[in-house]
Amino acid sequence: MTESDNDRRLLAAELREAAQCCRDEAKTCPTLERRAALEAEAEALEELADEADNI
Repeated sequence: MTESDNDRRLLAAELREAAQCCRDEAKTCPTLERRAALEAEAEALEELADEADNI
């Protein structure tokens, strides 16, 4: 495995961690609008992580 492979895997892991943070925050968010925005952000981060895995 090359250094760039490791970098991509690290990036993907960090993106997934950020997505989980968004989901955790969404669970306690008092407003529906903000909760939906956090869930959308989490989904976008997961998609980016998947792309990083497949480069």
